[in-house]
Amino acid sequence: MHSVYNPGLLDRTDSNLPHIYRIMTPFFNGSETTYSAVKMLSSTPILHGVLPCTPTSLWARLLGVKADEVSPPNPMPGTKISPAPIGQAGAGMSVLPVISAMPHHRIPKRNGGMGSNKDCWFFLERKHVENSPVLRLHFDEGENSSKLVTHGVIEPSTHMEPADFTTALSATAGDWVCMNH
Repeated sequence: MHSVYNPGLLDRTDSNLPHIYRIMTPFFNGSETTYSAVKMLSSTPILHGVLPCTPTSLWARLLGVKADEVSPPNPMPGTKISPAPIGQAGAGMSVLPVISAMPHHRIPKRNGGMGSNKDCWFFLERKHVENSPVLRLHFDEGENSSKLVTHGVIEPSTHMEPADFTTALSATAGDWVCMNH
């Protein structure tokens, strides 16, 4: 299993939540799209066939991560990125163990936040990361006195080149499910 919790912390519900969440730009029929276009596809809350956009490089704001979200931050070309030591904050693609933990600045305006209305909510079954030989989930330290975990990352399970991490993240794209939320 490739999930790492900081010792002594409690998950929001239990220690084995089935899903992780992220807000991302949607992709449909071979091209980037918008929430408005996605909403017209169906009246059901779960949309099949709508994927998160995959990164053209590790530093894309789609399925990828930003340069300051990996270890070491802003790596030079040829530098390997690495997972955080167990018990320390992870570095990789941010995910949430519970949808209610989304920061206000990332929640789309249509949902009462300050984020882009272009983006959609997606979820991924944890098993897709836990069964990967090159990725792992790392959940950060709890934020308040109850030590509830509200943030995590999908990070490399070993030292690897940024391009390899991009490829590993891209391989999960078809497993993310778009929620018309």
